[in-house]
Amino acid sequence: MQEIKDAMAQQYLLDCTIQVFPDELHLKTLEQILAACTQVQPDVDLKPIFKNLMERLAGYIHANPEAVPVEIDIFTLFRTHLQEVLEKACTPSEGGQVDIAGLLELQVAFLRFTVSLYPDREYYVDLIMTQTVDLLAKFPEEARSMSSTGVEAVVDLLAHPLSGGGNLKVLMSDCFPALMGYLSYSAQKQVATAMLEAALESNAFSNIEDVVHLETFLSFIKPLLRDLEDMPLTEDEDPEQLLEVQSNPNSNIEKPLGLRRQSKRFKFKVGRPGGGASI
Repeated sequence: MQEIKDAMAQQYLLDCTIQVFPDELHLKTLEQILAACTQVQPDVDLKPIFKNLMERLAGYIHANPEAVPVEIDIFTLFRTHLQEVLEKACTPSEGGQVDIAGLLELQVAFLRFTVSLYPDREYYVDLIMTQTVDLLAKFPEEARSMSSTGVEAVVDLLAHPLSGGGNLKVLMSDCFPALMGYLSYSAQKQVATAMLEAALESNAFSNIEDVVHLETFLSFIKPLLRDLEDMPLTEDEDPEQLLEVQSNPNSNIEKPLGLRRQSKRFKFKVGRPGGGASI
């Protein structure tokens, strides 16, 4: 790869390698493929390369779980080489800019790939989230003024670990509130809605191991609650009507869970056999 200096040629070669050769070969030569990705020119867009490779490997491994050699640590290989890619991207050439949104999208692809292969390993999720927090910490100003694409990536990073049978205890990582802190109120509300939808769809409330896990989850969906002190009113909300709703629990005024302009209403029940509470 180092012999080829043209960025377009490098990207084309990598894409062809992934598309043409069988997935079994990709698995056996994974370290070499990933190493090649770290040696390309800065202008090469590695997002589609990594995403295609991850999607193909995930499909192959799900269909052939016994095909993964014991000596191949897929997660560690990807994490190690992606870390190198991130570090190089964070030190652009003179006059260049860091594509925060693009790097976040790369992290989303890695997270989705990891959760699909290792749904029970919360530690892997924490490592990816830590890697992401460290990335944003290097560019605090850019992180707080992210494009809509970057915001959507952060929303996905925060909500996706709860999908596909995810456990609420994954939220105990300090990285979740750290990432949330980079988002505006409206974006935090997006995260809260996405988390709630993901948790309901994956039935995450059926296997709560500790009430602390539930309390942590509820702290993330605070932006959906009506009585937050710092919650800005929307144009269609009457302050006097809102005050009546908050002060009079028996009021006839509708008070959905912060989702007036959305069509869905959320209701879930948690608790151990023989007891529980509806929220």
